[in-house]
Amino acid sequence: MFSTIASVRFHFLESHYGFQRIPVDDRCVLYLKGDSNIRFSHSRFDEVSMTIGQTGHGTNFSPDLLVALIDPAKGAAIKEQIVSRPDRIDLALAEFEAILRTYGRRVLDSNLTVYTELKALSDAQSGDHAAQAIRYRAEEAFAAKDFRSALGDYRSLGGRRTALDSKRLEMCERHIREG
Repeated sequence: MFSTIASVRFHFLESHYGFQRIPVDDRCVLYLKGDSNIRFSHSRFDEVSMTIGQTGHGTNFSPDLLVALIDPAKGAAIKEQIVSRPDRIDLALAEFEAILRTYGRRVLDSNLTVYTELKALSDAQSGDHAAQAIRYRAEEAFAAKDFRSALGDYRSLGGRRTALDSKRLEMCERHIREG
């Protein structure tokens, strides 16, 4: 059922953009064109998702990153669709269609530079998440007066250090120096 709905919804990928539809199974449809691929799937947990990627590179990107290249605020608000009723599958896929038509022109045209930009954005977001985890650990150590641990964490933040992080780093150095 899902693959039929997705095939009808995304027929424009074949007719207007030259993608080839590859039915994977009843819960997944893959579209290929040159080095570009777009995958739609429906998990056993009723999650409907779309990923885009560059064939052979092993990295797929979610629609929120595609949107964030143009509109970061909207990109942050988009998450994968959770569908609890079969009649809502087409609604979720319609949202993905709108994303592709509005934000995915370079993917649809197989402009491979978009994948470099998506990778850079994905890496930056991963770095931000890692920095947040380190910052939390540093703040906990600082609050517990474990200045050596906090110092190491604040130093490891490097260029992601905030003004407060830098001030606390100086305080940690001073506490360690003064014993």
